[in-house]
Amino acid sequence: MEVEVEVEVEVEEEVEEEEEEEEEEEEEEEEEEEEEEEEEEEEEEEEEEEEEEEEEEEEEEEEEEEEEEEEEEVEEHSTIHNARLENINAREVKNCKSILSTCNRVSPERSTCRGPVSRVGEQVESCLNSERAVSMQSGWEPGASLTKRHTATRRIRGSGKRRGYKRNVLRNHEREHQTPHQPRATCDIRLRVRAVYSDQNTVLRGNVVSVKQDPLDRCFDLFGQANTILKSRDLGSIICDIKFSELSYLDAFWNDYINGSLLEALKGVFITDSLKQAVGQEAIQLLVNVDEDDYEKGRRVLQNICP
Repeated sequence: MEVEVEVEVEVEEEVEEEEEEEEEEEEEEEEEEEEEEEEEEEEEEEEEEEEEEEEEEEEEEEEEEEEEEEEEEVEEHSTIHNARLENINAREVKNCKSILSTCNRVSPERSTCRGPVSRVGEQVESCLNSERAVSMQSGWEPGASLTKRHTATRRIRGSGKRRGYKRNVLRNHEREHQTPHQPRATCDIRLRVRAVYSDQNTVLRGNVVSVKQDPLDRCFDLFGQANTILKSRDLGSIICDIKFSELSYLDAFWNDYINGSLLEALKGVFITDSLKQAVGQEAIQLLVNVDEDDYEKGRRVLQNICP
């Protein structure tokens, strides 16, 4: 009996040991599974973080590319605008030399050789030179006076007249006593010439857009965009004063302006092939303006001295 009891005890111990081993193995398996799950979760988190970083990098690269494209567009726009202004300024220098000869076909006063008439070309050239000097800061300005120019001319010529100074003084003194002094009145007529695009509305409709909700802010936004576009499409203008000393020449000039002869004559000077190439396929037109108040005032001045 004792042997049987011992055998049973040993069997029970073995069974208990086996159960304990099985439990330990199960616990180890569970721990391994938990570790594997944790590793998988960590790997998934790392992958998600890497994907997010890649997406952020891609977004940053896209933003940088968009900024570079915008900068390139701005640079191209400014380069085209500057080149257009340089071409226009170069054309104006060339045009100012031929404007006098062109206007000879328009007004009889341009074809004479008298003193006041010969100064018309000088006034046009002086006007254009002064406008080109300040065109990038304050735009085109009216024609400049010839005071400084005549002063410089007198200084240059004065050195060559030293020897004959006394002789000229005596001759002028005799002429003053022989012939009475006759006043000579003159008047200035302001001429404005501008080249513009024929169709501005289509460009404004296609490029001026505002997303602002407030009506006042929207109005200012649209106005600012339109103003910027119109400035970039400005082809320049010329404003100069033409001096007249005889009523018949002034009337002839005004008649040429009214019947369109002046406009047709100036088209060949301002609407050049280089300007057409600069604007591309868009149509352009020339605008010429002479103030009627200047004409009426000039007529009154010249009528007072004309017989």
